[in-house]
Amino acid sequence: MRTHRPVGGEPDGRDEQALRRLVEQVDRLDHQVEDLTALKSDVDTHTRTLADLTDLLRRVTADGPAAGGGANEAEDADPPVMEWLTVTDPEVAVRFLNDLSVWVRDVFGRYVPGGSVLAPCWPWHPVAIAELLACQAAWIAAVHPKAPLEALAGWHDRWRPGTWHRVTKLLARCERDVDHLHIEGSARHRFDLAYLDELAEWWATTHGAGAEPVEPGVGLAPGLTLHLVAAPTRAAARPAGGRRA
Repeated sequence: MRTHRPVGGEPDGRDEQALRRLVEQVDRLDHQVEDLTALKSDVDTHTRTLADLTDLLRRVTADGPAAGGGANEAEDADPPVMEWLTVTDPEVAVRFLNDLSVWVRDVFGRYVPGGSVLAPCWPWHPVAIAELLACQAAWIAAVHPKAPLEALAGWHDRWRPGTWHRVTKLLARCERDVDHLHIEGSARHRFDLAYLDELAEWWATTHGAGAEPVEPGVGLAPGLTLHLVAAPTRAAARPAGGRRA
């Protein structure tokens, strides 16, 4: 004969477990809401900062040579936005990458923590270039004579450490490679920094399409050479003692 627990009686073990799970779910939701609130605050802050930088760059452009004063139309036009993932003009891409390589060496590299340096294959990481270009643009705006007093402090406090953190995370696998090679997926490549112009032109016209090699050395970005590791011999593949695994 089945017995029924009276309404309002003490909860059994299953009810207690269900209640605990519900409390845990509510707690997780609370944390997620807090994270989303913090994320919205960060996005709003970056949006305001980018708006300030855009306004400052417009003012810098307006302070350039006046039209008709010997400047041509190209000099009077607004400078291209320093954005790598959408650049399509090969000449602009070459200028971006060459100027950035000098800036990373002479400016950004002087502030890296603990004497660390970026993995030198960073030009073959498009997202890393995009991050560094944004940081460079913020620095250019911050050191302009008409920049607000807090602009350079904001670059040191926000843009520089944030960029360093994200870029080093992107380059972590290459940084750890004992042979100092460039890593893409499961492949390892040697790279040649003398090919920056060709690399920039290739990126502007292809955006990396067809970068996955279909056979050794074919389809790679300019300046890369596939690093081939010799397959182990049968003897080397056997465990100690000469017995097969």
